[in-house]
Amino acid sequence: MNDFQAVADRVEITALQAEFTDAVMMRDRARLAALFTPDGVLRMPDVPIELTGPEQIRVGGEKLQEQWDFFIQNTHPGTITVDGDTATGRAHVHEIARLKNGFQGLNYAVYHDRYRRTADGWRFTERVYETRYLDTSPLTGSAPNASPVPNASGPVPHTASFTDPAPAGRLERTAAALAANGFTVEVLDDAAAARAQVGGAALAIWVVGAQKVVPDLPAALRRLERHVLPLESERALAAYGRPSAVNQLLVLNAPARLARGTVLLLREAIGF
Repeated sequence: MNDFQAVADRVEITALQAEFTDAVMMRDRARLAALFTPDGVLRMPDVPIELTGPEQIRVGGEKLQEQWDFFIQNTHPGTITVDGDTATGRAHVHEIARLKNGFQGLNYAVYHDRYRRTADGWRFTERVYETRYLDTSPLTGSAPNASPVPNASGPVPHTASFTDPAPAGRLERTAAALAANGFTVEVLDDAAAARAQVGGAALAIWVVGAQKVVPDLPAALRRLERHVLPLESERALAAYGRPSAVNQLLVLNAPARLARGTVLLLREAIGF
């Protein structure tokens, strides 16, 4: 094999590694599965997962991505050794993830790869995922501009971040931010405690369930469109025979100048 062919093979295998990461990030599991030979294997002993063949890899990958709140993978090429129509190599991975069950953190890992030249180009015959470092400290960031994946079909699934009560620390930070903008805020345990606090018509009072606390206004609007509206439409269809719609929105940055609004921020989830 001449030097030019060896360089071309290395370039194509590096592109194969990059294609894997792009398919993961775009949640295109059919494209990802097509990067493996018919007998190709994806092994992740630390999960643990072992998938053999493109169909298992596609289905198993879809089950994994259903658990994501968000997932980011960066891949850096490592060594590649070509031996005729087969090759071995490594890719170094940095990932940040939060799952719907609350697990979150960042990690560094290595993919140990085997490749085979096929009529369609180089393909994986084996990828073995080895975790080298894992930090499960709570993540402080978010994905404020997240949107449905291009070409994705079907409804956007409800996520745990839209249904689970926010933790105590986030409630306290939200209460402090509301107070800084002129609201009177009380953090209460449940709806019964909120009813005991409700006053007359001279006061503006908002009773807010903990699952409704989101990072910012764009996230609140996404929650309204993707999570609340489908549930409210289902309820309205059963009750009135017609779906609901988002016809009017009220956004309050601060209470009226001469009056203070009161927010009763609950530690429990209430409503949609």
